[in-house]
Amino acid sequence: MQLPAKIKINRQPGTCTEEMGHFEGTNQFWCLIGGLNNGQENRWYVFLHKFDTEGNHIGTSFTRVGDINNEEHAKLAERTLVRMVFALGPTKKTDIQIRQFKATIDGILIGLMPISELAEEDFEDEELIDPQELIMIPGDLFFRHPWDGDFET
Repeated sequence: MQLPAKIKINRQPGTCTEEMGHFEGTNQFWCLIGGLNNGQENRWYVFLHKFDTEGNHIGTSFTRVGDINNEEHAKLAERTLVRMVFALGPTKKTDIQIRQFKATIDGILIGLMPISELAEEDFEDEELIDPQELIMIPGDLFFRHPWDGDFET
């Protein structure tokens, strides 16, 4: 079975898919908070991924917020997310349909990609790796057949 060209992602309030939808008419966005480890420290980041009407990735902006173990930094991440979405102008919160994409932030690979493209050491149980699923990093959201927009964490 081949991976689909576009992946539907269901917007689910209360999850890291809450802040997604359309801006500037038909362009799409997904803004989320994620923790990343650059090998030295765990930091909060806020990512704003933008996609065109066809779901092609047109850019990712991000803000490094601070230490993942600091409660004030977690609150700052939430405020930063709100500001980044507000800066888009009028938005419509809804499901999106996007294509796979990758970006490197501070030397760390992020994006929506086949799980098979990640290093084997990224997974505790190699038997659980399914080459027919996609993973969103950060967030560790797993998408698989029937490609209905639902995901697992």
